[in-house]
Amino acid sequence: MRRLPASTIILIVLSVVMPIVAGIALVSLRNSLPEEFPVHYGLTGKPDKFVKTTPVRVLSPLILAIGLPLFGLSYLLGFLPRSSGQTSQRSEERTRFNLWFIPVLNLCLSLLYCLMAISPIFPVPGGAGTVIGFVVFIVCFAILGFRHSASLADPGSPRRGDDEHWKAGVIYYNPQDESVFVERRDGLGITINFAHPLGLLMIAFVGIVVILGTY
Repeated sequence: MRRLPASTIILIVLSVVMPIVAGIALVSLRNSLPEEFPVHYGLTGKPDKFVKTTPVRVLSPLILAIGLPLFGLSYLLGFLPRSSGQTSQRSEERTRFNLWFIPVLNLCLSLLYCLMAISPIFPVPGGAGTVIGFVVFIVCFAILGFRHSASLADPGSPRRGDDEHWKAGVIYYNPQDESVFVERRDGLGITINFAHPLGLLMIAFVGIVVILGTY
């Protein structure tokens, strides 16, 4: 049986609860929302593009924030062994690393989306500079984390050498693989198994949220 440690579960739950709480706060204070809110900032940190405030536009970052931990959970389950004694010591070390790295990354992204969503009512201290600095931190943290995870990977992993299921070398399509998310072939980050129905639903979900949040 595959089990997640309590610390991982707590981080995932926090990543889901934060945007839910932020959403409740926004709904309760909807009458305080401005008619327009900024969606782009210039190099000086001042907003230079505004859009009309709508419920979907305000809540779309929070909807994405709720979905991210679920994506991360699916990815983490793919690292857990299905039976005892099935993995090497190197694989176990990589699994332990990802069991805290992925949830922490999800938590940071969830916090970022919450800050974006509540900014029309509760300005972020430091303004755009704080948000940009946080984005830079998340990007650096993600790159370093995925690089370290890749360094612990088995070079002879079946997925990496499986030319049949890597379309054009970058799209993973394997109906026999039950994993929704898999490691990219270069080991840096993750991608979706395009043959998995849940993976396609996730792509559609993200696409719909982005489109609704734009118009």
